[in-house]
Amino acid sequence: MTRPVRVLFLSTSFPPNADSQAIRSLTLMEGLEDPEWEWTVVTAGSVKGGGASEFDRLIPRGARVHQTPPVVYDVRAAALERLPLGRRLAWLYRNAAYRLAFPDVQAGWDRQAETLVERVGGPWDVVVSASGSATAHLASARIARRLGVPWVADYGDPWHFVDRDHRPLLADRSERVEREVVLQAHTLVFTTEATERLYQDWLGGECPRTVVLPYGYREADFAAQPPTVGLDQSPASGSKLTLAHIGAAYLGNRTLLPLLRAVAEHRGRYRVAIVGDHSRAFDEEAARLGLTDTEIRQRVPYDEAVRATLAADVLVIVGNKGPMQVPGKVFVTLASGRPILYLSQRDPDSDPAWHVLRQFPGVVSAPNDEASVRALLADLADRMPALREAAAGRRAMPELQAFEARRLGAEFGRLIQEAIAGSTPEGRGACTGRS
Repeated sequence: MTRPVRVLFLSTSFPPNADSQAIRSLTLMEGLEDPEWEWTVVTAGSVKGGGASEFDRLIPRGARVHQTPPVVYDVRAAALERLPLGRRLAWLYRNAAYRLAFPDVQAGWDRQAETLVERVGGPWDVVVSASGSATAHLASARIARRLGVPWVADYGDPWHFVDRDHRPLLADRSERVEREVVLQAHTLVFTTEATERLYQDWLGGECPRTVVLPYGYREADFAAQPPTVGLDQSPASGSKLTLAHIGAAYLGNRTLLPLLRAVAEHRGRYRVAIVGDHSRAFDEEAARLGLTDTEIRQRVPYDEAVRATLAADVLVIVGNKGPMQVPGKVFVTLASGRPILYLSQRDPDSDPAWHVLRQFPGVVSAPNDEASVRALLADLADRMPALREAAAGRRAMPELQAFEARRLGAEFGRLIQEAIAGSTPEGRGACTGRS
C-alpha cells in the first residue's frame, strides 16, 4: 500500500471557529480521509474555550488538529465586552481594527501558526491554506518555501481588491504584499470564474495555475428528508407561509428591512424567520411593524440550521452587492428542495449568484427593495403548489449534483495531488484555469 498524501492545512476558519469558510473547507475535505489522506490542521483557538464544535463530526477521519492561542483581535474584543459600556467599546475597536489592521483583523496569527508548525514538525508533501484571513496565506507561503513543498491556496474573497473598496488606506500596501505572496503559490483555487478572471488579468503571464471550485452542499444533510414533503400543503389552509433567511445578514450588505416591511403589508399570509448573526435593527423593525410572530435567533449550531432550512416554506437569499462572489447558502438552499426567494442587489447580467440560481426551477426573484418584494408577495402564496413541485425536482438534476461535497472533494484532492506531482517550476502552468 502506498503511503498517504500528507497535507499541512492552515486556516483560522476551522473548528472550533464556525463560519462559512469553515463549512467550505470541510465540504472540500469530504471523503479525503485516512488511510489515503493524512491531514495536519493548524488553526486558531477560540475565545469561547476549547469545547466541542458542532462541526467536529465533519473533520476528516484521522486528521490531527492543532490550535494556536486565540487571535489577539478576538481576545481584545472579548476583554472590552466585559467592561462597562463594553459592547460599544468593542464595536469601536472592531471598526478601527477592520480599517487599520494589516493584512486584516487577524494580524499576527501568521507568526503564531509558523511557531506551532515548527513545534509540530512534519514531514508534509504540500501546504494548503484556506481563506477566512489573509494571514493564513502569508504563513503558508513562508512555510511552503522553507519546507520546499508546493502551496495550494483556497482563496475566497479577493484580497487587495476588497481593500480598494473598503480599506483604501491599506490598498496599495495590500496589493504589493499580495503580489509577492501569491506568486509563490502553485495553485490558486477560486469559488467563481469572475474572481478567477480578476486575478488572471491582474497577474498576467506571472499568474500561477488557477482552478474554480464553487461552494457546495452535503447530500447527507438532506438525504433523510424527502424533497416532496409539503407538496400537499395549500395556502388556502389558512396557515401562514414561513419565509426564512438562514445565515448572516446585516444592514450594510444583506439587509432584511425590505422583506420585513413587505411582509407587514401581507401579514395575513406570511411570517418571517431570521436565523443567524444579524443586525439588531431587524429585531427593532419587526417589533415596530407589529410582526409578533417573527422568529428571530442569532447563530445556531450547524444541525439546527439544517433543521430550520427544512422547516421553511420559502428560503430567502439576499444577493451580494459585489460582482465577484456567490453566497455559500445558494447551494445549500438549492439542495434543500425548498422554493427560493432571491432578493438581488445587482443587475441580473452582472450578478454571479443569479447566474447560478436561474438554472434551476422553484426560484423566484425580485430586487431587494420594499416595493418590488411587496409586489412579488402579492401572488407568491397562490403560486406555492407549483413552486414546491418544481423545487422538489432539483436534487435529481445533474447540474445541482455537480456541487455535491464528495464530487468537489474528489476534485480538490486531485488538484492537490497534481500540485505535488508538478512541484518543480517546469511542472507548473501559468493561468491554466479549469472550471
